[in-house]
Amino acid sequence: MGCCESRDDVIRGRMPMYEDPSDSPIGVAYRKSSTTMIPEIKYYYTKFLEKEAKQVVKIILTDRSLGHEGPRLLSLLIPELTELKKLLLQNNSLEDLGLIELCKNLASVRGLLKLTISYNKITAQGIEKLSLCLPYLSKLKVLNLNNNLIDKTSVDFLIEGIKSLPDLSIFNLSGNQLNKKSILKIAEVLKQKKELKKFLVSGNKLKEEDITEIQNTLPGVELEEKA
Repeated sequence: MGCCESRDDVIRGRMPMYEDPSDSPIGVAYRKSSTTMIPEIKYYYTKFLEKEAKQVVKIILTDRSLGHEGPRLLSLLIPELTELKKLLLQNNSLEDLGLIELCKNLASVRGLLKLTISYNKITAQGIEKLSLCLPYLSKLKVLNLNNNLIDKTSVDFLIEGIKSLPDLSIFNLSGNQLNKKSILKIAEVLKQKKELKKFLVSGNKLKEEDITEIQNTLPGVELEEKA
């Protein structure tokens, strides 16, 4: 299932459905990888196999190295989690190739409200793929990409992605490698977001006067997390 496919394809008969979840590709993956799965991923797989996938409304993976296999296993499972509202991946040593793997099916989670990919190692290569998924996640309210390796080469990808998020309320890019020019370019797009409350940018390549200039572009929007 690629970036632009969804569970709708299953319903319309383009892809096979399985009465017994253990016969599905997810069941096969579980049998092959259950002994090496990190406990959190194993839990979400178990929910699917017990026909309780609708109970999974959030995935939280923090301080766990996902390696190369973790993103693949998550990507395989995500289309079945039709009620998923929050996906939080923090401090997972996640690199671009892992995010690209995850993005193969991320677009299927049309009801996602919060996406956090923070304290990882994402660069423009990963952001490019993520930006292709964002138009399908039009209900997204919170997008956290803080503390990665995002620099000016990612800006155009980010802009294309966030253009299609009408309800975006919090966009966190703090702790990256963006300069004033890059952030102002993003801020110009965010001016159109009526629901925007926070555009967090501290910890980038900014001076105090740069923050003032960005604030003038987005009056009333919080730029630094308050203590």
